[in-house]
Amino acid sequence: MSSEHPAKRLWFSRFHPRMCRGTLHAMYGSLRTDPIPPLPPQREALVRSISTFPSALLTLIALLAATGRSHATTWLVHADGTGDAPTIPAAMDAASSGDTVLVSAGTYADLIQDAYGLWVGVEMKNGVALISTDGASSTTIDVTDDSLFTRGISASACDGGTSIEGFTITGGDQYDGAAIWISGGAPIIRDNIMLNAYGGQAGSISIATGATPTIESNVFDGSYACCGIGGAILGLSSDPIIRDNTFFECGSAWNGGAIALQSSGGEISNNVFEGCYATDGGALYFGDADPLVENNLFSGNYATDDGGVASYTSSSAGGFRLNILTENSADGNGGAFFVADSSPLVEENTIAGNAALSLGGGFYLDGISSPVFARNIVAFNQGESGFYSAHPLVAASFECCDVFGNEGTQYGGFLVDPTGTDGNLSVDPGFCQDSVALKFCSPLVDAESCGLIGGVGVGCECALGPRVSEAPLPAPIAAAAINTGVDGIRLVGSNGIQFAHMMSFAVNGDYAYASVGASMGLETYDISDPSAPIRIDAAGPASWRSEVSGDTLFSFQHFRGVEMLDISGGIPSSIDSYDPTDPDVAFEGGARVGNRLYAAAHQEGLYVLAIGPGLSFDSIFALQDAAAWNVAAQGNHLYVANGRFGLSVIDISAAPVEIATLDLPGLANDIEVDGNTAYLSLAAEGIASIDISNPASPSLLDVEPTKGNALSMGLVGTTLAVGAYTRLETYDVSDPSDIRLNAWEGTPVWAMGAGAGVTSSGDTVFVVADWEGMLVYSPGIDALPDIDVHPTQLDFGPVWGSRDTIVTVLNTGGGTLNVLAMSTPSGFSATPSSFSVAPGSAQEVTVSATGSAQVNGEIRYFSDDPDESTVDQPTFKNSTLFPAIGSIAPEFTLSGTDGNTHTLSDYRGRVVYLEFGANW
Repeated sequence: MSSEHPAKRLWFSRFHPRMCRGTLHAMYGSLRTDPIPPLPPQREALVRSISTFPSALLTLIALLAATGRSHATTWLVHADGTGDAPTIPAAMDAASSGDTVLVSAGTYADLIQDAYGLWVGVEMKNGVALISTDGASSTTIDVTDDSLFTRGISASACDGGTSIEGFTITGGDQYDGAAIWISGGAPIIRDNIMLNAYGGQAGSISIATGATPTIESNVFDGSYACCGIGGAILGLSSDPIIRDNTFFECGSAWNGGAIALQSSGGEISNNVFEGCYATDGGALYFGDADPLVENNLFSGNYATDDGGVASYTSSSAGGFRLNILTENSADGNGGAFFVADSSPLVEENTIAGNAALSLGGGFYLDGISSPVFARNIVAFNQGESGFYSAHPLVAASFECCDVFGNEGTQYGGFLVDPTGTDGNLSVDPGFCQDSVALKFCSPLVDAESCGLIGGVGVGCECALGPRVSEAPLPAPIAAAAINTGVDGIRLVGSNGIQFAHMMSFAVNGDYAYASVGASMGLETYDISDPSAPIRIDAAGPASWRSEVSGDTLFSFQHFRGVEMLDISGGIPSSIDSYDPTDPDVAFEGGARVGNRLYAAAHQEGLYVLAIGPGLSFDSIFALQDAAAWNVAAQGNHLYVANGRFGLSVIDISAAPVEIATLDLPGLANDIEVDGNTAYLSLAAEGIASIDISNPASPSLLDVEPTKGNALSMGLVGTTLAVGAYTRLETYDVSDPSDIRLNAWEGTPVWAMGAGAGVTSSGDTVFVVADWEGMLVYSPGIDALPDIDVHPTQLDFGPVWGSRDTIVTVLNTGGGTLNVLAMSTPSGFSATPSSFSVAPGSAQEVTVSATGSAQVNGEIRYFSDDPDESTVDQPTFKNSTLFPAIGSIAPEFTLSGTDGNTHTLSDYRGRVVYLEFGANW
């Protein structure tokens, strides 16, 4: 499976700039189209804050007098051609050093050829100030021209008396600096908006050899380099000062999504980098460069390879200090930082909540590098180790760093853990609830011999009580309170994976059809001998759910719609498919009634498709409240598992009409109907039975909690089989008003779906779609041992000294269970660690946690259970990263690409569509 944010596809657009621009328009849709789209409210406010220019000429003249320009000439330019000169280029031609070209509000689309023969909107003259009267939000230099390669402004050998202030610059697509090109000199670029500039390299500003410009208080929005480095700014053998700017969603097909410096120095300070992306260095890329980078905020930046924020290569150095790096990521190594053959000084930064799919959630170090790390917080990053060294010649030094709560080890690869020496420690930094500022009582506010650690300082008070509280653990579940005894289910056969991500099963006689959420998407198994299921076919795109109707199978393929297949011979043969034109419509399941197929399409309600020789669109039925996951049909009625809205009933005896709804707990995601009863799986809330003897007035009969998340079901006779995330569970529904647990069986990974049926030989089978293959169970007593561990995971919460809890190990099989050994992560112990359990009995194990170190690990139980010889129990302490399955998630906020923030409590209980950039 692959799920990609559109921005990720940009890395493969390495073509001619003009082709790049056209392709971007086609790929990005409304995000990158002409005319220029309005800015979201948050960024409008930011633009307004940089756009308050003097609107009265007297105010401007006073300003000029204060800067020594009072005896120079001011050239007024208006968009209608009136003023002292008809155009900006004409005014610039007439001006002399010390003059000001003052531009009123409007759009200016002039194009001239500069000294190098390139088409530009303005060619600056040394010592001339180009200033707008009304600010960047009202004054635009637009050099869009489909027949020419253009640039907004060129500035060659212009000194510090030269400035460009208060413009939106857009439409350029020149290879090297689509908005501004600077060669030599030290001009000032201030209070501008670089909007959707597309260059080959240096999407917005190119700084050539020897230049020392000041680039301050600008907004770089959507700058992109399709064929080189530096999504917004590229500096070559130069020393720019880049400060107080905002870089939003800038990107490079190569390196440095916002800024790339090659053989350069300078300063990068007090900037905000948000949502920038590149192959290496999501925001910054340095090659043989040594700039000072300080007091910046980096959030949500991304690299397809290495260095979610920064990539230091080719003997780069310089300082990186007092910065905040949060929620950045890399598909490769270094969720925040990638260092190769370089030696930066990295001090007093806060680096938290970043992620790498490979190694080094915080830092990845390689090559002959000697970086120095001092007084940094590196905490709660995902990806093997907070710091990871891939090379034995990395000579990193650490002083007064707090490295805590990172995935795996804190220091990995060739690094020796320095914790406990030179002021280095590993403690919970004590962040405030909604920021990475420190609580007043944080151990890092005044760390022994180190002083303040991190890049933020104190941001909130502390609650009364000790620094790390120890809330009581929930009371352990006694063995007597757990369903002990020998259960009534046994594993009879299995087949390993061909493609992971099995989602659900449909059983039809001697055949079971697995919907696999990855190619090949539909697998067929011969289960005529349940003890030896045989995979006989695998074909088609990813499938989420399959439904059988006679000799026809419907494979619901999410965003690809639905495929109709002939299964009269067992192996599916495609008849036709239907793909909705709306890319946001996803088909999750459905039911056939006569010559109509009703497909559940979440917020779109139901898609009605006509079935003839093929499939064709008929209509869309909009539910009153829609979150449709699956549909069952009986007679003239449809019963919809309607997500957070519970059950919906539709009369289809004539034109469809919704005749009843029933609120239910949890998330209604699957449904089975049998006579007067409907059964729904409700995710974390279990399963429910509904009286539908009067379809217009359904009533709740019973809700039975499941041990895991109820995700899908299969019904055979009076037995309901439930895929419950980590296990198969079967229930007796002979009395629908009193659902009773029959049996349960842990599965190797995730039991995403379950199907039930009867083979031609009369065998009742329960077929489970597990993440790593398929399993076939039958009713009956298992003569062999069968291990079951409660609870399925342990979360000790904060631990300052020592804490204990009880784990219950059950044997639900018919033979004696021997637990041969147990392994525990660091900071945990278990007593006893080896024991025997008689059939139908249980053994209590005391698990102890000690020490304040954060642990995200697992306890492993090794036994002679033939199909679960190893059981893993996720185990945590001093960590809140992994809430228990089915528990209420803590409040959190996400930043969207729409520029807004979205808080969990505003969406709790709802199905939302999230689009991520990810590769599998």
